[in-house]
Amino acid sequence: MKVVTVTPRALVRELDGEAVLLDLDSGMYYGLNSLGTWIWNRTSAAGGLAFDTLVEELVTEFDVERPVAEREAAAFVEALRENGLANVEL
Repeated sequence: MKVVTVTPRALVRELDGEAVLLDLDSGMYYGLNSLGTWIWNRTSAAGGLAFDTLVEELVTEFDVERPVAEREAAAFVEALRENGLANVEL
């Protein structure tokens, strides 16, 4: 089971359902849309979340089909991982 955790090295500020994330190590800013903001908030609030649980919650919260939720979540989590802002552990 893959578990997604976000790193504590980021500051996040939300406005109208979207967020700006500042990577404190690199000084880079990232804009998160409403889906990315939801995934970030849910994962950070849980202190880490199984990827399958995240997908199931997306299906329920956003009323989307599972393949769409999987694809969107995987792309977002991978982008976070590539930028050092999330870890995915088995």
